Amino acid sequence: MKITVENLKIIIDKLNENIVNKQIDDIKNISNNAFVFNFFGNKSIQLIVSLNQDCPYVYYINSIRKKAPEQKFVKQLKQKLIGAIIVSFAIINYDRIIDIKFNVTNSMYKNESYHLIIELFPKHVYAVLCDGTNKIVFNSKKLLTNTSSKYVAPSKLLFTTSVDNAFVLNDYISSINSDVKNIISNDELKEKYTKRIEKENAKLEEKIKILKIDLDNANISLLYKEAADQLIIDGDKKQNKVLVQGHEFLLDPKYSFTDNIQIFYKKYKSARNALKQIPEQIRIAQEQIEQNRDSLLHIDEADSEELKEIESFSKDKNKQAKNIINHYYFEINDNGTKYIFGKNSAQNETISFKIAKRNNYWFHIKDIHGSHLVVRLEKRPSDNIIQTACELVVLLSKKSDGDVTYTKLSNIKKAGKEGLVKMKNYETCHIKNISEKTKKLLQSAIKKSI
Repeated sequence: MKITVENLKIIIDKLNENIVNKQIDDIKNISNNAFVFNFFGNKSIQLIVSLNQDCPYVYYINSIRKKAPEQKFVKQLKQKLIGAIIVSFAIINYDRIIDIKFNVTNSMYKNESYHLIIELFPKHVYAVLCDGTNKIVFNSKKLLTNTSSKYVAPSKLLFTTSVDNAFVLNDYISSINSDVKNIISNDELKEKYTKRIEKENAKLEEKIKILKIDLDNANISLLYKEAADQLIIDGDKKQNKVLVQGHEFLLDPKYSFTDNIQIFYKKYKSARNALKQIPEQIRIAQEQIEQNRDSLLHIDEADSEELKEIESFSKDKNKQAKNIINHYYFEINDNGTKYIFGKNSAQNETISFKIAKRNNYWFHIKDIHGSHLVVRLEKRPSDNIIQTACELVVLLSKKSDGDVTYTKLSNIKKAGKEGLVKMKNYETCHIKNISEKTKKLLQSAIKKSI
């Protein structure tokens, strides 16, 4: 549910009425984008903060026993706010920005204050913890920020949107409860799908072990030809075995001497065929394991609809789960200049070789794994656009500086494994600092279906 500042004032009043003066006992993730505050002496209520880019919110809920992997932002909050008392909730700049003030006694028994500022702009959700002087301590975007800088609220015109529906508090609460249920349901689907993939990988690993044993046996069986040749040379029809390179090959007493020789030759031919087929079977199994691992690494990015689709078709062995999880990419539109990028090998492969045109320019962090980024222009980008693209690539690599290589996409070729490329005639740009504009651009990225 989208809200206006007037709606937010109602929410703030409720939070001040029910949450102020409560002391923080714990902070935990219930999903990658949502976390709750638990309170001393009151286990029945929690303050919930959702940084979901489509539907962000802050409110209180009945306690839920749901725990997700701890994200860096929550870990940082715990270091500063455990034991803190919530002093107030307020609106900043008469906009959809909430300021939660905390007082806490530090290890030196001195009182400190912090402000958790949450920008509730859909598609541009952002949270930052500031100290009592409004200096930024850390933020939710995993972007490196100068800790000496102070928080500045965005312009009111930057993320304005019209909201036609009348606000009803009960509807807002219902939408939050529905979202929490979806979080729990999604996590159950993710867990179920993860177990299924892990089970499949375990079977594939066992298959590879058996194939490697078969490969060793096939190498030994190649000696059957030498054993057959030895039998012919010796011509001793009474012998019941032959020794070749330390391996003993027994003749079957049910068959004649000549038949045993033919059997040995047939076993040699079977071994030779196996040596051609088994390595390929091992390679296919290993590739499937890697594809499954790639899907597992990025399953957290799947939304409710994608998870349901995965659940519905995952029993169909003719379909690949990765085709569902990775059927989108990301796009930034900066005043008509479009930057597209992927976040995993399948998405990278798609934008570089299926979506982008050969005269577009391609960018990648140098010498390490990272996102493929393409500027969708029919000509060489300007220096300013190249600088922005390089900064975006560094940000996507979770770095504050680094070298970025770029070239025309026609200079890029696939290099075997999915997402890997070879390139020629490329240029390199060293990024020392990343502008605030580029950081905001990355926050504006939207998911696009392939």
